[in-house]
Amino acid sequence: MWSDHQSFVHGDATPTNFIFGPDEETLTAIDFERLHVSDAMYDIGLFAAELKHHFALRIHNAAAAEPFIKCFLEHYFQATDKQEESYSDFTFRNRFYMALGELRIARNPWLPFGHREWLIHEAGRCLET
Repeated sequence: MWSDHQSFVHGDATPTNFIFGPDEETLTAIDFERLHVSDAMYDIGLFAAELKHHFALRIHNAAAAEPFIKCFLEHYFQATDKQEESYSDFTFRNRFYMALGELRIARNPWLPFGHREWLIHEAGRCLET
């Protein structure tokens, strides 16, 4: 599971810390105070957790995030040209970091308590084999 190379990661990969340009090629990251060296999947998992959280909180349908998460993972995997890792290994590693992201989001006291409980349960579900 820990086979990826260490690299710089944003550390706070939330939708509000990225500015999406007018085309599909432009993306600007901002707010680097949590930048550190880690597994490259760290940011990918956090971003996937954020997507699921926002769909659950804003439109009350966490499952609606799944196609977007799947598309995000597929595009990232293809762009990285990971010869040594299968897509299933890649998504398996994502589950750990996605659970970590959901637990991190659940710490926010301004979120409704029921949603925070759901995030904790969802994190556990991510880790089930």
